[in-house]
Amino acid sequence: MLPRPRKSPRRIVRRNAFYAPLLPYLLAGILAFSACACLESLRSARECALVLGLFLFALGLTFNLFFCDEPATCAAEPKGFKRLTFANWAGKNLLCALGVFFVCAWYFFERVPANPYPDFTPREIKISAVLDDVSRGAKNSIYGTATIVGAPAGLGDLEGLKIWYSVWQNTAGVSEPLVASQTVSFEGVLEDVRTSPLKSRGCGYEKSAAFERYLASRFIYFKMSCDASGVKVVAPANWRHKFYDWLNAYMRRSLSADLFGVDKLSSDTYVAMLLGDKSKLTKEQKQSFADTGTMHVFAISGLHVGFAAMLVYVFLRAVKVYWKFQPFIALPILYLYVCACGGRPSAIRAFVMIAVFWLAMVSGRGVKAFAALIIAATIALLINPADLFDAGFVLSYAIVCSIFVYGLPLYRFFESKYNRRFPHYDPTRAQAFCKWLFSLTVGGVCISLGAAFAAAPLSAHYFSYISTMSWLYSPVFVFGAGIAVGLGFAGFLLPNFIAAFLNWIACAIVGWMSAFAVWGAKSFEASVKVSLPSMGITAVSLAAFLGLSGLLDNGNPLLRFALPPLLSLAVIFAASAF
Repeated sequence: MLPRPRKSPRRIVRRNAFYAPLLPYLLAGILAFSACACLESLRSARECALVLGLFLFALGLTFNLFFCDEPATCAAEPKGFKRLTFANWAGKNLLCALGVFFVCAWYFFERVPANPYPDFTPREIKISAVLDDVSRGAKNSIYGTATIVGAPAGLGDLEGLKIWYSVWQNTAGVSEPLVASQTVSFEGVLEDVRTSPLKSRGCGYEKSAAFERYLASRFIYFKMSCDASGVKVVAPANWRHKFYDWLNAYMRRSLSADLFGVDKLSSDTYVAMLLGDKSKLTKEQKQSFADTGTMHVFAISGLHVGFAAMLVYVFLRAVKVYWKFQPFIALPILYLYVCACGGRPSAIRAFVMIAVFWLAMVSGRGVKAFAALIIAATIALLINPADLFDAGFVLSYAIVCSIFVYGLPLYRFFESKYNRRFPHYDPTRAQAFCKWLFSLTVGGVCISLGAAFAAAPLSAHYFSYISTMSWLYSPVFVFGAGIAVGLGFAGFLLPNFIAAFLNWIACAIVGWMSAFAVWGAKSFEASVKVSLPSMGITAVSLAAFLGLSGLLDNGNPLLRFALPPLLSLAVIFAASAF
C-alpha cells in the first residue's frame, strides 16, 4: 500500500542568492542611522532607545527558541518545536530587527557628536588638529579632514570634532610635507559649513554650496581655510602613517622607472590610476572621465585591490602553493599595496571583503561573495556609523551589490542562451576562444550596466549629473585598468629594470584610455544634468533597483531585468522634474 501523500506544507521561507543572515540587521542599522541623522531631537532619548532595543532583541531570541529553521530536522525535535513558516520567520526576525534598530539608534548618537555651536559665526582662530587624511588639489592646494585636539578658551567643545581644512600655497609652501596623523596648528578662518557667507564666484558658488551641504551630511560642521604661512606641524606622524608614506614613495619610484621615454601625461595618468592621486590629472581629463562615467578607475577600491589579489593568486597557484596557505601569504602582500595607497577607506573596505571571503573559503565555511560584502559593510559601519553618509562608501558598496544582484544574473541569462545555441561537449580551441570572448564582452557589458544603474541615483544626488556612456566605456576601462594595475603591482614587487618595461606597456594602455575618454566626451552627449538633492528620494530610487533585482527571480527576463532599472530611473526623473 502506497503511503498517503503529505499535505503541502505552509509557505516556507525561500533563501535565494539575495538572502544573507546579517542582511535584515544591516538594513535595520542603516535605517536607524538615517533616521537619527534626520531627527537630531531624538538624541535626548538615546538611553531609552538602548533599553527598548535590548528588550526587543531578547524577546526575539526567546521567540526563536520555539521554532525550528530547517523542516528536515523538525521531526527529530521535541514536541514544543514547530516548523518555521513565513509568518513565524517574519515574526521572530521583525522583533530582532526592531531591537537592532533601537540599539543602533543609541550607538549612532553615542559615536556621532552633535554640533556644539549651531550659531557659530566665522572668525579668525588658531586651533590644533590631527590630520585624518591629506590630499592635493589644483594650484598645489592641500585639503582633507582633521580632528580638533586643541581649541582656544571659550570654544572647548570644538575638541573632538572633525573639520574640513584647505590650505592655499599661493605665496609659500608649508614648512614640511603634511602626512596623515600629524598634529598641525592651523591659523586662519573657521566657519560653519551651513552658514558660510555667500561668495561672488558665479556658477562656481553652486558647487561650493553643494559641497558644504555634503560636508554637513557627513557631520563635519566646520571648515578651516588658511594660507600655508598659517600652518605649522606640532607633532610628527605615527609609525603607521610613516610606513604608509614610505611605501607610497617606494611605489612612486617603481612606477616612474622608465627606459623608453614615456610622455609625462601618460605617466602622470598611470600614477593617478595606481595610487588614486587625482591631482596628477589635468582639468580636461577630470571632466572627460567624469562625463564618461569612468572616474572610478582612479579611486582605489575593489577594482584595484581585486586585480592585485587575482595576480597574487595566479602566481601562488603557478608555484603550487597549497591552497589553504595561499591567503596567509597573499593577504599581507595585498595589504602592502593598500598601505602604499595611503590606507584609503575604500581600499581598506575592499581588502576586508576579500580577506573575509578568502579566509572563509579556506576554513570550509563557504561564505558567498554577497555575504562577504554584507560582513564588510557591517564591520565598517560598526567602526564609524558616519561612513554611511560618505559618497565613496555608498557608491562602492552600491555598485558592488549591483554586480551581485543584477550584473552577474544578467550575464548568466545570456550565457544560458549562448550555451543552448552553441553546446560545448568537446570544445575545440576556436570554440573555447569564442566562449572566452563572449564572457569578456557580454560579461563586461552586463556588469557595467548594473554598476551604471546603481550609480545613477547617487551620481544625481552627489554630483547633479548622470553619465549616459558609462555602460559602454566601463567594460573597456575596467579591462584596461585591470591590466595597468596588474602590471604596476607586478613592478612593485620586481626589480626596476623589469618594472620599467612593464610601466612602458601600462603607460601606453593608460594613454589610449585617456585619449578615448577625451574623444568620447567631446564627440557625444556623455552626461545629462539631473539634480536629486533629497537623500530620501535617492534611497528610494536605489532601493527600487537593488531590492527588486535581488527579490525578483522568475522566468520572465523582461520583468527580472527591465523593471528594476526602469522603476529606479522613473523615480529619479519624476523627482527631478517636480
